[in-house]
Amino acid sequence: MFVLMTCLVAATGGLIFGYDLGISGGVTSMDVFLEKLFPSVYKKMQDDTGRTNQYCKFDSQLLTSFTSSLYIAALVASFAASITTRIFGRKVSMLTGGIIFLIGSALNGAATNVTMLILGRTLLGIGVGYANQSVPVYLSEMAPAKLRGALNMGFQLAITIGILAANLVNYGTAKIKGGYGWRVSLALAAVPAIIMTVGAIFLPDTPNSLLERGHQEKAKTIKMAGGLAIQADTKDYGGKITMFVLMTCLVAATGGLIFGYDLGISGGVTSMDVFLEKFFPSVYKKMQDDTGKTNQYCKFDSQLLTSFTSSLYIAALVASFAASVTTRIFGRKVSMLAGGIIFLIGSAFNGAATNVTMLILGRILLGIGVGYANQSVPVYLSEMAPAKLRGALNMGFQLAIAIGILAANLVNYGTAKIKGGYGWRVSLALAAVPAIIMTVGAIFLPDTPNSLLERGHQEKATTMLQKIRGNQEVEEEFQDLIEASEAAKKIAHPWRNILQPRYRPQLIMSIMIPFFQQFTGINVIMFYAPLLFKTIGFGDDAALMSAVITGLVNMFATFVSIGTVDRVGRRMLFLEGGIQMLICQILVGVILGMKFGVEGVGSMSKSSSYLVLVLICAYVAAFAWSWGPLGWLVPSEIFPLEIRSAGQAINVSVNMFFTFIIAQAFLTMLCHMKFGLFFFFGGFVLIMTLFIFFFLPETKNVPIEEMNNI
Repeated sequence: MFVLMTCLVAATGGLIFGYDLGISGGVTSMDVFLEKLFPSVYKKMQDDTGRTNQYCKFDSQLLTSFTSSLYIAALVASFAASITTRIFGRKVSMLTGGIIFLIGSALNGAATNVTMLILGRTLLGIGVGYANQSVPVYLSEMAPAKLRGALNMGFQLAITIGILAANLVNYGTAKIKGGYGWRVSLALAAVPAIIMTVGAIFLPDTPNSLLERGHQEKAKTIKMAGGLAIQADTKDYGGKITMFVLMTCLVAATGGLIFGYDLGISGGVTSMDVFLEKFFPSVYKKMQDDTGKTNQYCKFDSQLLTSFTSSLYIAALVASFAASVTTRIFGRKVSMLAGGIIFLIGSAFNGAATNVTMLILGRILLGIGVGYANQSVPVYLSEMAPAKLRGALNMGFQLAIAIGILAANLVNYGTAKIKGGYGWRVSLALAAVPAIIMTVGAIFLPDTPNSLLERGHQEKATTMLQKIRGNQEVEEEFQDLIEASEAAKKIAHPWRNILQPRYRPQLIMSIMIPFFQQFTGINVIMFYAPLLFKTIGFGDDAALMSAVITGLVNMFATFVSIGTVDRVGRRMLFLEGGIQMLICQILVGVILGMKFGVEGVGSMSKSSSYLVLVLICAYVAAFAWSWGPLGWLVPSEIFPLEIRSAGQAINVSVNMFFTFIIAQAFLTMLCHMKFGLFFFFGGFVLIMTLFIFFFLPETKNVPIEEMNNI
């Protein structure tokens, strides 16, 4: 049954070749497709004088280039695929082919000219080349000799199913009114690509491939592949889950509220007319232009407006370095307390602002508070939680961020209805509430055993470890903490030491994970959600309510992560979330491209707007159970004590720097890249998913001081 199932899944790689074989002939017979992209052929098709040679109506080098570009690309790609198949395995080749085919289908569905169409076909060809090179080899190697012929035929069967499906699709889309049926036909090539890609993730590699790459033990057992990184044996300190640990982690996690509230609130107030009229009149003027001539993508393109949003993140970046020193010298608790107080002051400034300068000064103070909180809270949670629950308890930080975003969206929805023009002041000033919760909570929190040892309080550290583990027998874990602490004290310059080769894997993860987290495009959705929904056709109230809906999705999806992270592991959530986000971004880009085109002039029907909302919700859900919480969890748990504060500072600073870059550039990018912006972020999601697949080892259930063993 194992062989039959793996071969069945692998054979689906034939679907992408079959679908393409069937679909290309169908769309090239659609008048609207020919008229738009191959007008010379269309003109000959419309000639009913009887003088046009019937054999020559489709004689066009450009049209044949559209069809044949796939095959020349597949030819070239098959050589590259042979190298990939040999070095990385058959599974990776299939995965690569599926993903590239998926991107090509998106380009074809959104094509506005022949160049874009042929580029998409070239990518489809590369995908086909990889699939056709790896799938038959996989099937032959997995199948027993007596069944190899029959099981290998599954590939050809999948090709025929793909052709049939394409013909049925063409028959249906040809009847679509509005002239975009051909786009649907081409874009639906994403479906077999997704089937193949998702299937490839769960496939084991063949014994032959494993032996070829030196994995003799794996080849014997052919266990289900979880990726190329493996987990070493680690210690189990035992202990139990105590109410004390749960309560301290719950209180500490509220530090995420201030970051979440700010993410949600800024986008809402910048969509309020009275706020724009007072502080950003040029944007307000463009918003009031209802002539239909204003580019929908460029209404919010203002450097001053983006400076209001992004100033927080550059301040958080700088503050994270100061926070790392505070965290190491005075403890995690003091850092949280400092962050809460500074954020509180910033919220007062913003609520009382009378000009843009005061507004941005308040944002800078908020940023300093966020920098301190984001540096200390994840480290605190990782150090307090037992290994078996570290993932779930650390997710409390992301859950608090999600609750903060939801609360901000609800506040914006309510304050937008306040008469008198001061609703935006209430929204900004209410940032004081999560700041007070965090500050008061931090006062009553104990410090972690790791931090106490780091500062020389050995007796207090022993007592605290016994208290949080609910067990007097903590000698083994405590001894490991002491050894880590002694090693940390020998490190006079953690910033210099973190650059040493032995810490290189952790350093790379602390840079790449937050970098990729921001290039998912999630903060674009979160702090510009109301503006984005306004752009695609929702009214003021509807835009704010849509942001509330995405906030709800974000919060509830985080619970999925909490319930699964310590069971299925970090890697699986990263990979599934990446694939789901990629699919949603491609589809949103295609829809916006079809409705607004490259000119950015047009409107969306209610059904299309709601479809975009559904896709954005699916995207937000995927982020909320993968890159959102894991982007904070993994970097906070992988560093040894001697460089932990420095490592977390790098994590936060990289996160904030690229949040700043995205916030500063997004509205301008939307104006100039238009619907292509979603493909831009989709490309990064593809790269980051592959990065996790190849380079991140599983860290679930590993004690924090044992991370160097994996």
